[in-house]
Amino acid sequence: MKGTRMKHFVRIMIVLALVGWLFGCQRRADKFYELGKFFEDRQQYGQAAVEYQKALDEDPTFVDAQYHLGRAYRGANMLEQAEAAFNQTINLEPSHADARIDLAEIYFTQGKLEAARELALKAMELTPDNSNIDILLGGVLLQEEKFQEAAGHFEKVLLQEPKNLEVHYALAFAYFFDPDRDRKLEGLQELHQAGEMGYPISKALERFDQELRKQNSSLQVLEQKLKASQAQPQAGSTAEAAPQAAPEAAPEAAPEAAPQPAPKETP
Repeated sequence: MKGTRMKHFVRIMIVLALVGWLFGCQRRADKFYELGKFFEDRQQYGQAAVEYQKALDEDPTFVDAQYHLGRAYRGANMLEQAEAAFNQTINLEPSHADARIDLAEIYFTQGKLEAARELALKAMELTPDNSNIDILLGGVLLQEEKFQEAAGHFEKVLLQEPKNLEVHYALAFAYFFDPDRDRKLEGLQELHQAGEMGYPISKALERFDQELRKQNSSLQVLEQKLKASQAQPQAGSTAEAAPQAAPEAAPEAAPEAAPQPAPKETP
């Protein structure tokens, strides 16, 4: 009887010791993770990666530490290590949409458009209303010269973020270079809208001008068309109502108000 009780007591002690050890490991992992966030927030990505790795050494299943390890590597421009960290995050948590987005962005910058598209589409299934995914997919489609599809994604983003100047800039290219629809005027308008919000557009204007010259036109001609379209009064505007509001005596007073030409200087 005593032997049975002793065995039971030993088992309980072993379980408690194991729980205590696991709890201690998790607490240490959390501390390393928080320290990693501290360095990541200050863009000290190398030190952040060291701390996140320490957290993973304590707990290899720590998903957040694994994901932020990838972000730290990416911030340090260590893209191979970042790719491995994001893939491991997805292995640990297949529903992790942010890891797929970050990995897709790496592939996009490397020109791996098909891989980027597949990851982005899967991320969209997980988080349908994420505007970052629409921006990414729009960029991929723009590179693939699928201009109408790209424009659709950019337009969707602008419905929610009308002041997103980078998306206005990208949409300008989607409109301007669409061979199936004549939307160059809209493209130029979007480009100027991005410029008015502070986005540099000088290089884009040069590219637009080069494309127009191939078609025996010029940027100057398109700019004039844009100004003319913006100057046209809209239906029901005050410009149409102005003649009705003008007083009858106005025509008699007009000659007095008209500016006189400056006299010519005698040689």
